[in-house]
Amino acid sequence: MLTLYPNIIAFLICAISIWLLTPLAKRIGLIDLPSERKFHTSEVPLIGGVAIFLGFCFALLTVDISLADFRGLIAVSAMLVFIGILDDFHELSPRAKLLAQIVASILTIAWGHNQLHSLGNILFIKPLELGYGSLPITVIAVVGIINAYNMIDGIDGLASGMGLITMGFLCYFAFRGGEIYSLIILLVFVSSLLSFLCFNFPLNKHKQASVFLGDAGSMLIGFILVWFLISLSQNKQAAVRPADMLWLVSLPLYDVVGVVLRRIFQRCSPFKADRNHIHHLLLYYLKDPLKVCMVMYTLTGLCGLVAVFGSYYKIHEGFMFTGFITLFISYLIINRQLWKLTQKN
Repeated sequence: MLTLYPNIIAFLICAISIWLLTPLAKRIGLIDLPSERKFHTSEVPLIGGVAIFLGFCFALLTVDISLADFRGLIAVSAMLVFIGILDDFHELSPRAKLLAQIVASILTIAWGHNQLHSLGNILFIKPLELGYGSLPITVIAVVGIINAYNMIDGIDGLASGMGLITMGFLCYFAFRGGEIYSLIILLVFVSSLLSFLCFNFPLNKHKQASVFLGDAGSMLIGFILVWFLISLSQNKQAAVRPADMLWLVSLPLYDVVGVVLRRIFQRCSPFKADRNHIHHLLLYYLKDPLKVCMVMYTLTGLCGLVAVFGSYYKIHEGFMFTGFITLFISYLIINRQLWKLTQKN
């Protein structure tokens, strides 16, 4: 059942799509223009998300499994890619994007039958069943992680590389939990994402990427991740516990929550774009996008290893959750102090 054929198809279709869509994107204006908030100095096509999705979908036609359980995944992914394209063409208002993401999360529940029912025994007492809170908390989780990867996409190769590493850990958990169908779908998406990364990775700080993810791509990565974060942790024989899953996406979550809190405390709109993300801070000190990516990849990998360690050795979920919150508080304190230093300089 596990063959390389769908993965090869995903990789090749994504690469071919980038090659074919690049001149079209330039002709119709689907490009990212340089600005004071951005690091590139010339027009770059915003077709990465479309190419990844095309590679993913074409390859799914070749897999030897039933896709009945993944219809919701494919449909909602298509919707988010479409919304992302609209946003890349003509920047949508933050409220419109948020509404679209909420609709996507509701469809994930209603059509995909994929939602959070339990947060596990994170309070050291008994498993925390969500009951009537299941729907709103699932919506918050889906919207939060989609936006986390949308916001972290500020440097060539960053969001796609971090997503690739996290999906690698999800593949491990799917394999270990016997979720072979989920593993096959994940591997197909990983292959398409890897193909895109070949065009986007900052091998040379003086050479910019040939294509960008665009909002279509960053939202797609976030959604695919949150779909499997939920599905692998919520079935009767869950492949992994919810508290362990938090560690897999800890860095993007810390960033998005930290930035939103800072904007609120400064009495700014939570949706206001700025350069206060963790990758901006690292770039200020490291001066090199490649080094920033390597640091973020390493931190993502280490957090993933914490999840693997906690799951394998069955460390109590309460301790895993406490560690997650403790690290978040430490992140906020360190981040605040480092930003103060940048303002003084």
